[in-house]
Amino acid sequence: MESSTLTLGGLVYDLDPSTIITTLKDTMERTALSGGGFVDLDVIGEDFASVFVSPGTSIYFTTNDVSELTHVDLSPTEAVDWELGFYGL
Repeated sequence: MESSTLTLGGLVYDLDPSTIITTLKDTMERTALSGGGFVDLDVIGEDFASVFVSPGTSIYFTTNDVSELTHVDLSPTEAVDWELGFYGL
């Protein structure tokens, strides 16, 4: 499974896995070349985000294969401590 991130003008957006990156790239490029405008994004944790893209906007896409990431199992006590931010105290 892949995880895609868009960094736009220094702000980072975690894109919904159903986002077709090539289509989004084409949309952003056309918007910037036409002088600028808003582009809607499907982002994780939100219904959507609307971002303004202009010719001077820096745009970076990254894609990671999350199936290769290591998974660490925590005991129930460790998980609760970690979620609350008290781990190691």
